[in-house]
This record gives sequence, structure tokens and C-alpha cells, in this order.
Amino acid sequence: MFIETIKTDGLAHLSYLVGDQEEAVVIDPRRDTRVYEQLAGEHGCRIRAIFETHRNEDFISGAPVLAKRTGATVYHGPNPEGEVAYARILDDDFSIQLGRLRLDVLTTPGHTDDSISIVLYDTEADNSIPTAVFTGDALFIGDVGRTDFYPDRAEEVAGLLHDSLETLVALGDHVLVYPAHGAGSVCGGGLSDREFSSIGHERLTNPALRLLGDRDAFIAHKTSEQHYMPPYFKLMEQRNLDGQAPVLQQELPALSMQQLSELNDCSWVDVRGTECFSGQHLGGTLSLPIGMIAAYAGWLLDPEKSLVLLAENEAQANTAYAHFYRLGFDNVRGYWKLNTNQWTIERGQVNQLQHITAAALASALQDGSETQILDVRKLDEWQDTGVISGAYTAYLGQLSSKLGGLRSDRPVVTVCGSGTRAVVAASLLKRQGFDQVKVLWGGMQAWQQSYSTEPYTD
Repeated sequence: MFIETIKTDGLAHLSYLVGDQEEAVVIDPRRDTRVYEQLAGEHGCRIRAIFETHRNEDFISGAPVLAKRTGATVYHGPNPEGEVAYARILDDDFSIQLGRLRLDVLTTPGHTDDSISIVLYDTEADNSIPTAVFTGDALFIGDVGRTDFYPDRAEEVAGLLHDSLETLVALGDHVLVYPAHGAGSVCGGGLSDREFSSIGHERLTNPALRLLGDRDAFIAHKTSEQHYMPPYFKLMEQRNLDGQAPVLQQELPALSMQQLSELNDCSWVDVRGTECFSGQHLGGTLSLPIGMIAAYAGWLLDPEKSLVLLAENEAQANTAYAHFYRLGFDNVRGYWKLNTNQWTIERGQVNQLQHITAAALASALQDGSETQILDVRKLDEWQDTGVISGAYTAYLGQLSSKLGGLRSDRPVVTVCGSGTRAVVAASLLKRQGFDQVKVLWGGMQAWQQSYSTEPYTD
């Protein structure tokens, strides 16, 4: 009997291989599925079934690909948004036996209408006492799933999640919890970076679970939450109904500088760290470090347009590529190992991104400078810490649609928490013709050490 956890960095996605006595199931597989086959082989098991605990908006499901490779049946929860072309639809009565393990399906709607949880029993120990539960996006460690996907039914779905959580809590304090996401996921807020817990521990420490029993208070809490909805979510939903094709190549081809120069119709994305980008970068490129791809690629890039990656080395390029194809970006043409010396000799000047200290910015503002301050943090950050006086606020993901609030003929200083998102914002501005752009060194952390803020107002 075993449970293997497969963590996908960037997406903060957790999937599972569960098995006993030469049979196994996979729960919520990612798109690159070889890892499940490899682990099953190490345990001497064949993959018999694949479960999707809910519709996925934030990544491409690997279920149809894995099913074709292994012959396993895919199972999906009831009430999906449309026909799931590759899956069998389940209800509460479904159960599957794997050696000494039994897996029972619980419908747990709220996060989505088709959400299910999967309860594991060790039948050798006791056939009626559950051991663990795979909760999908209904219950996380430290939080519960977001309920804003059905804005016309906001109170209804929040109430459904409340009822689903009461069903999960009733399994017993001893039951281990295995969620589909960890800290950093866009599917919830306040998630713990701990990937193990129990129903009892969550009842004691999870703020949302403390509201169980007061359904109205829970609904009020959930409907007051503020979440961002990336535009690519709808595309992911449709692709995960149809079943996305397998990734055709696991590694990107290296491009020559001549080949790179000929790909002018592509978006050039620099996946190095923001410090490297600030030091030297090619004109017209978007800075998007690997750790930010999952959160912002779906906002800042068109998934239908071809991409070229600029990277320090092959390993970095292929890591970034994996992050992109898990989001459905199948049109990455290749990568160029960034060589700014070669570029300068053969193609001309490379660019640098200027930074400004908090003291220099404060002095400029005091002297009446026309400098515009662009704060690209999130709503909860503006509310928690306030903003620099006169700042224009635009969440980084939505910046492309809010550039009308800035003047391109005046200086702009981009601001975030520590400086990383501000570099991405600055690269986007420069691509849009803003020539006088600087980044606040150290972000709001640096500013607040010496200077005051004003309360955020919408």
C-alpha cells in the first residue's frame, strides 16, 4: 500500500499515485505524465484508473494522455460544464478496490459544480473507518477552495462548499488530508506551504473551517473574498473538456541568432531572473522569470501566439518550457542562449533597466517631479499597507488593459512588494513605447522603512 505525491512547482499542483497489490490509480495528473508511469513501474503496478477531482482552470489535465498510454479509465465528477470527451461521469455511489485499498467517491461541490473528493479505506485494518481523503480544491491546508467561478450564483455555491466541508469534517479528525494544491496556487489564498495535515488539525487551525456550523457567516466570508480571474481560465476549461493532445516535444530546440532574428512574429520572453534582465536584455522582450510563469503568463501573453524563450542555458529554457506547456502554451518555437556580447557585435546595442532608490524617488516627488508611480501589487496588498501618495494602481495581470491611466511622455516608476513584479511591469511598459521607466529598488519594503503611505481608495 502506498501514496506517492507528485508536486509540480510553479502551479503549486499536487497529484497522487495511490496503489496496492500491483494496481494503482492516479489523481489529478498533470500534462507531462511519464512520472506516473515511472513511479507505477517502480511499485510493480499498472495504472487502472485516473480521477479528476474537478474541472481545472489553471492547468492542462494529463488524464486523456495518460489514459491513452495506459488503457486506464478516466473518472470525472457529476455536473460538468459540458461533455468531458474522455471521461466517465461519477456520483456518490462509485467505489473502486485496489488490493487492500478501497476508494469511495464523495461529491463535494462548491469550488466547482463537478467537484469530488476521494476517500481512502484500508480494508485490512477496518472496512468502515476512513484513513485519508483526497480533497481536490474543496479543502486545502490552511484554506478552502475559491467559490467565485459562478458569479450569478455566488451565495448558492458558497453554501454548497460549506455543506461539502461539513461532509468532509464528518469523516473524522484522524483522517489525513491530501489536497490538489499547495501554497502559491491561484485556486485559493492563505494556503500553507505544508503538504500534509488531518481533518482534526484543519478544524483547529483553518480559519474557514472555524466558520462551519454558521452557514450564513461562511457564505458572507466567501462572497467577500477578492480573487483575480485570468482570461486563460476559460480556455483551460474548454481544453480540459475536449482533452488536450500530448506534448510533442519535451525539450526545446536551440536557435541560432540568425534563426532568432527571423522570428519577428513571435513574442520574445526572457525567463532569466529579474536581476539579469535589469542588467542586460534585448529590446522588446518581456521579462517573465520561471517562478512567475504560472501566475502571469495567462495574463500577459496570448496563448495562440508563438513564443521564443531567452534563457541562460538549456536547462533553464526547458524548465520554463515545461511551465508553459502545462498551461497550454504549445507554440514555443525554441530558445536562444542569451549572449549579449554576440548580440551587441552583430545586431547592435542591448538595453538596461534603470532602478531608483526610495530616497531618490521621495526627493523627486518633493521637488514636484512629473514622475508617475505605478503600483502593480494586488488589492489585498494595497489595502494592507497603503500606497505611495498619488500612485496609480493596476494589478500586474491587468496592466495591459489599464495603460490608458498613464502618460507615455512622462517618467514612470514601477513599484511592487520587493521589486520583482515591478521589473516585469517595466518590461511590459517598454514594449508599449514607454521610454522613461525605472523600477523602485526594493519596492514597498524599502519605501516603508523611511517614508509613509496613504490608505488605498478604489
